[in-house]
Amino acid sequence: MTAIPAINSDNRIQRYIQLAIWVLFGAAVIYGLVEVIRVRWVCDDAFISFRYARNLVNGLGLVFNASEHVEGYTNFLWTIIIAGGMLLKLNPVPVSMILGGLSYFATIGILAILSSRLIAKENRRRLFFPIAALTLLLHHECHVYATSGLETMWTTALVTLGFVLLVLGRTPRLLLTAGIVLIAAAMSRPDAMLFYAVSIVYVLTTSRPTFRSLVLFLLPLVVIYVPYWIARYSYYGYPFPNTYYAKSANLPYYSQGIIYLWLYVKSYYVLWLVIPSAVWLFVRHFKSLKAWPIEDNRASAFLLAMFFTVPYLLYVVRSGGDFMFGRFLIPITPILFLLIELGVREALPKVKYFAPAAVVILLAVLFRLNIFAETRQISYVADEPSYYPSAWHQRAEEVGGRLREYFKGTDASFAFRGQFAVYAYYSEVPVAIEAATGLTDEFVAHQPIMKRTRPGHEKPAPNSYLVSRGIAFSIKSGIVPSNYIDSLAWIRFGDFPAYIVTFHDSLMDHLKQFPEIQFTDIRPTLDTMITQLPGLTADHVRPWYEFLKVYYFDHNVDSVRQRPFLKAVGQ
Repeated sequence: MTAIPAINSDNRIQRYIQLAIWVLFGAAVIYGLVEVIRVRWVCDDAFISFRYARNLVNGLGLVFNASEHVEGYTNFLWTIIIAGGMLLKLNPVPVSMILGGLSYFATIGILAILSSRLIAKENRRRLFFPIAALTLLLHHECHVYATSGLETMWTTALVTLGFVLLVLGRTPRLLLTAGIVLIAAAMSRPDAMLFYAVSIVYVLTTSRPTFRSLVLFLLPLVVIYVPYWIARYSYYGYPFPNTYYAKSANLPYYSQGIIYLWLYVKSYYVLWLVIPSAVWLFVRHFKSLKAWPIEDNRASAFLLAMFFTVPYLLYVVRSGGDFMFGRFLIPITPILFLLIELGVREALPKVKYFAPAAVVILLAVLFRLNIFAETRQISYVADEPSYYPSAWHQRAEEVGGRLREYFKGTDASFAFRGQFAVYAYYSEVPVAIEAATGLTDEFVAHQPIMKRTRPGHEKPAPNSYLVSRGIAFSIKSGIVPSNYIDSLAWIRFGDFPAYIVTFHDSLMDHLKQFPEIQFTDIRPTLDTMITQLPGLTADHVRPWYEFLKVYYFDHNVDSVRQRPFLKAVGQ
């Protein structure tokens, strides 16, 4: 008789704790929402996809420049979704931010459901404390990539959903759905195909009957992905996106990849718990893992988590990671925290130990080590949002609008470097080359790497190539003339500076109608130079002529001015 009050007391205490957890969860949701709104931003790279989407909607095809079939994006499905919004006259910037935010919260909901299902079949009452879902609500990098305009959080939601469907899926319909979801992830981000590939092994390990299960899981690959791949190969002519070649993804870059991973776990130091959690889960579920098929959901979750995380981490390290801090690791972050949740739950089954441990984990995520507190870049890895404040986007939209008006109806061509892909979108210039990385240009992307530096930024477009393409203008940061030749090529579109790469008579004459555009008309300068040629030696004139030839004479018919220079250099 004396034991009954104790049991009731324990149940009452657990109910109070559970209520407190729900309050904590609600507060965390509010915190997550506030943080997503507070740190919202749009990455420059997102505007590459936006330009592809707009050209598709405008009937030019899925291209960056008309008639140039170059696959300069790695997010086909995301780009198609953005194009669908543009077809409905929706601005891609808020659309991408809203979709990213919804994907973020969907990921959290999916993880919470899995946590609930993994404890639902236990005989004893267990505390519902979804550590993995809560950590994402407190995770700064997840807040960052919930917007950004990139496909990162969308892909993460698909990967997480595919993971959960496979763990819980014991029916043909769920296996088929999981296959569709993971193929959608691979069509949103090519490296997500790795998750689908390792899932094939998982399906063979956990499903019965094996043949039927495997056929259903492979059906989306055959029916959806293979036709898509054949179509894109026929359209672009390469087995991989142009970005694969621009980043030389075939070459290992282990030293940078290790740094990339180390910076992430240094900031989110609680992730070191993944290692003891994985060891503990392996020991605890060793017998279940040896059985076939694996029936226990927690053993299945552990096995699939290892299948998803270990090969993907090896891939990230081999490829050198990314120049954006954390971005390549976001898709597996939910699964890493799920491993920690499962490990802590099974190592500390009693509420009085598990609940405090869970709180400590959440606090460790909330109070991460901010490695970018005093700098914006460490070892080629950047705190990317700090480069793109809202004022940057507002100015880009304003200047881009002016450029659009200046060059309407012309065949103007621009090279955009660094943080200026957004100008290629808003200016709507007919020809634009992303000259810092070669993402959208076949020639630049297929150059050999001369020296390993910042991932994805090791193949800038050489000026000789821009000249050969007849590119008119170059936009990059830090434009200040440092010599006389620079001053000749300097142009100001109002308060916005750029360089003239090649001087085209008709285009520059067109710009003279806008009084705020300032540049040096090279033709009067040539006339002055011609009067001075008789007193100069050939060796003195030759360097000048070499510059003038690629800058002006090769792009204009002006034999009257060119002839005196040819005579002066002995040609």
